[in-house]
Amino acid sequence: MTKQVGVPPLAEVRPVTFATGGVEWVDPYAWLEAESAEALAWQATQNAFTEHRLRDVEGFGALRDPLDRHLGETFLSAPRGCGGRWFRAAHGDGGGRLELADGPTGP
Repeated sequence: MTKQVGVPPLAEVRPVTFATGGVEWVDPYAWLEAESAEALAWQATQNAFTEHRLRDVEGFGALRDPLDRHLGETFLSAPRGCGGRWFRAAHGDGGGRLELADGPTGP
């Protein structure tokens, strides 16, 4: 795995065969799904490369500054249906909360 910032980190191909219901498929990057030290190191290298490239884009600072003020202040999970209702976790003004709705996009 490369640590050079100017070169995109290439993920090693490690084919793993999975089977479900008689259907088989190969995932060459399944190892990246684990929260192993190796996978997390690859992700950190990928993040460093991406940040380095984005900082070179004209207007990056002008876009980053207003986003920084708001990112992390608001969080909304994907809705999950259960028992005819929809639930989602949210965090924003006033802290965390569990929201309940009649539909996946409802208030």
